[in-house]
Amino acid sequence: MVITIGSVERVYELLGRSREQLDEASVTMRLEEAERFIKARHGNKFYEEATFATTIPSTGASNKSYNTYFPVKSGTEPTVYVNGVLRVKTTDYSYSDSVLTFSSTMNLLSGDKIAFEYIPAFFDDYANYMAAEKIFAVSLIDTSNAVSKAVYDSLKDQTYEYSRLATKLHVAKFTDNKANYGIF
Repeated sequence: MVITIGSVERVYELLGRSREQLDEASVTMRLEEAERFIKARHGNKFYEEATFATTIPSTGASNKSYNTYFPVKSGTEPTVYVNGVLRVKTTDYSYSDSVLTFSSTMNLLSGDKIAFEYIPAFFDDYANYMAAEKIFAVSLIDTSNAVSKAVYDSLKDQTYEYSRLATKLHVAKFTDNKANYGIF
């Protein structure tokens, strides 16, 4: 599957420009540059989220579910590891709409390390903001007036925030709530 991050239309929207005001080739070039940067920076993992199993009954309880910290990009799915071992979808877990549910045959033990690698939905806008910021930075749009300068500063701040989100590993505790409520 070819993974495409961002969209030309969204870059135009962020810039407040139309195709007539800024040529599509320039926007596409900057968006592809942003996508390459994001892919190179994150490699195949894109975003990794780690969690540790706690309060897991010794017998395999079903519905051990985990919501990813960020929504997962539409059309993509997480890769799941338990203690460094790649798990198989449908056999070991199911996935739907940013929720991973481990099968009843997966005997997770307290302390097991569970890792998810996925593409967060926000990576699209991360690329969009990065491309829009670059278009300003290379003077394809005039930054001499106050309004343009404010737009540029906003793009730069937002790009920084997405970059910060993308590089921060989220670590959490996984709790099987069925055990807490006595449902087995």
